[in-house]
Amino acid sequence: MINLRKRELHFWQPTLLWFVLSCGKDSTIKLWEVGSGRLVKQYLGAIHTQLRCQAIFNATEEFILSIDELNNEVIIWDAMTTEIVAKWPSNHVGAPRWLEHSPVESAFISCGTDRSIRFWKEV
Repeated sequence: MINLRKRELHFWQPTLLWFVLSCGKDSTIKLWEVGSGRLVKQYLGAIHTQLRCQAIFNATEEFILSIDELNNEVIIWDAMTTEIVAKWPSNHVGAPRWLEHSPVESAFISCGTDRSIRFWKEV
């Protein structure tokens, strides 16, 4: 992960190609092919205007998670189709500031400006 000013980058390598997942205050999450610089996919539906933007893959790289700060929700997209598959209330007072997915199971945490940490697990 590389933090470049108001952008958060995550590298993804599902095959021999390398990809970068970026997110900015334009409220668009983008998947780029590193070798060519080609825009591969865009994920829309999460508003980022004030807080640091973050988008992450889940452990299996099937889904992308981010925060909609306007509606205080965690948004989940299908990584291949770019369709939103879930919207969950964050249960934080104010929008979460950080997401991190477990590398070994279907679980993630969200950290909020309310100084709380929420643990999310698929049951």
